[in-house]
Amino acid sequence: MPGVVPEPVQPVDVARWNPFLVLPVTLLFGVCEAATLRLQATGLTLSPYLISCLPYLVSLLCVIVVSLREGRIGGMPAELASVFGRRS
Repeated sequence: MPGVVPEPVQPVDVARWNPFLVLPVTLLFGVCEAATLRLQATGLTLSPYLISCLPYLVSLLCVIVVSLREGRIGGMPAELASVFGRRS
């Protein structure tokens, strides 16, 4: 659909299900979103489509770093993993 913005990476996934880490993750996404507007306003010669990808690239980088640190993607609590985890 044209004009539909994809949903960003869920902050709770990046914050490792820790509610105290959700705020910095969402602030990081917001700062990146504001930086895209600032970069476009400065008249940067880079494509505005590439500049608009900045928050999503930073979110993807955060997910990669967190998954490499933990050795797995997610880090879901055991109670939720038993219900929503992978089924054999």
